[in-house]
Amino acid sequence: MNTFHSFLFEVKSIQKYIFLGDRLRDTIGASELIDLLTNEKIPEENLLDNVLSVVAAKDSIEFSRRAGGAFYAFSRDAIVLARFSALWSLAVQHWAPGLSFDMGKGSGKTMLEAFDTARRNMQSSSSHPRAFLPLGSPITLRTPRTGMAATKNHSHEGAIDSATVRKRIFSDLSTAGFIDRFSPPGINWRDWPTSFEPNEPDLQNSQRDSKPFNQIFPFVGENRSVAMIHADGNGMGQILRQLKGLVESTPDRFQELYKDFSNAVECSTIQAAQEAVKIALIPYRKPGEPLAARPILLGGDDVIVIVRSDLALHYIQAFASAFERESATRLRALNCDLPPKLTIGFGVVYLLANQPFSLAVQVAEKLMGHAKNDAKKIVPNGQIPPSTVMFHRVTGTLSCDVLEPIRRSDHTTLELTMGTYVLSTEFTSPLPKLGDLFALQALLQHPAMAHGPIRQLLNLLESSPTQARQSWARWRFLMKEKPSEILNKFDEIMKQLLPQYNSQKALPYAPLEAQSPHHRTPLGDVLTLRAVNNLLPENISEEARV
Repeated sequence: MNTFHSFLFEVKSIQKYIFLGDRLRDTIGASELIDLLTNEKIPEENLLDNVLSVVAAKDSIEFSRRAGGAFYAFSRDAIVLARFSALWSLAVQHWAPGLSFDMGKGSGKTMLEAFDTARRNMQSSSSHPRAFLPLGSPITLRTPRTGMAATKNHSHEGAIDSATVRKRIFSDLSTAGFIDRFSPPGINWRDWPTSFEPNEPDLQNSQRDSKPFNQIFPFVGENRSVAMIHADGNGMGQILRQLKGLVESTPDRFQELYKDFSNAVECSTIQAAQEAVKIALIPYRKPGEPLAARPILLGGDDVIVIVRSDLALHYIQAFASAFERESATRLRALNCDLPPKLTIGFGVVYLLANQPFSLAVQVAEKLMGHAKNDAKKIVPNGQIPPSTVMFHRVTGTLSCDVLEPIRRSDHTTLELTMGTYVLSTEFTSPLPKLGDLFALQALLQHPAMAHGPIRQLLNLLESSPTQARQSWARWRFLMKEKPSEILNKFDEIMKQLLPQYNSQKALPYAPLEAQSPHHRTPLGDVLTLRAVNNLLPENISEEARV
């Protein structure tokens, strides 16, 4: 009787590993180490192919997935797979010290049965944390930035740990393969910034230059704000369940279907990242300057990138549009009963370049999760939700608790944000559209709509509801002395964003749905966009601009 054996491997807590220590130069090495775990496009350099060669298992082990720091391996030879898995777990800890990962093994009459068993095994073992190597005793010197056991004494930085040492070996941007995934034709490693500070070279490009290569991030004037963007595909669990249903009726197609789908997702993400660079970064690049973004991670449908704050929303719109279009083409080519396209959720955190990115990426992940969950709620079960975004601007201490509303004594809540925005203009939903927010931003930039009174109103909305009512009434009274179409247009856009909005109410709040106790306003979001000098799309209508 034929028996299939499986071995599953997935990196976890990727963001924590990449940003551990909060030094931007180390993120390149961390991303490259993760990319080179499984990247089959460079077989002589990736760890997986090297381990397979050592145990002579290349011809007896197959993969249904090997991308994004994960692989699903299958073999009919239990001994070969056991030998491979034993060496792999040790090799990973030497390859990328401090990297967290889960593993699982299983067997079955079919690949699907073996996969399901291994998946259950991996999920149960994930609750048992694995010790990091090298282990440190109570008297071991610790690295101040990471808390890990120090293994080297750096002449300028003092004690550093093995994970940091390893990351810096791979921190040469000129040899970083993951950077190519973000780079469209004509763009190479020299077109990307290497640091935020001119007096702190980020990389030592010893292979191509005799002196350090340093490209400073191209800020505009004194504004040093950037956007931490985290993106992740929607509905992947639902699609994998659909694939499983297809495989149950045709078990021999397990490897083919899963591998083809994994490749379709990976290629769609790469194409979207490159398209976003062409649309949202290259046109706004000044001669002699690098692109206004810093790629961090691209694996599967998981993307992390730092973009200059004024271009961030333009970037994600271009990314989402290309991702949906490219995935539609590739899913159609699979000729399976799958959704017509894939969509994606974004979390965006605006912060200063000198603030900790390790916390920013946690907040971005939390915002992305809210955006994806909100999108899921507005579509019937089984349908892919629209692409969405939730953003937040850090104005004080960086904290993960960014969604706390103002609570009132009448059991209602007031939120100075609309929360999640839908990116597509074609999708009809109760959630507000990002394009309508851009229209409101454009209108508020009209000379007759000076943002000073609105900013004062927003501050009062948070600190003094009584004064806020007076300020709102006063502002509307003054606006009635302006051309009538301006105030009318303001109320019209507010109504598009917030259908329950009533201009006669004492405050510019309204619930997204009737009878809901959660009241919102888009004015806080507009002021965020103005604060980061958000670039307005060219397709904002003249009517919106007035």
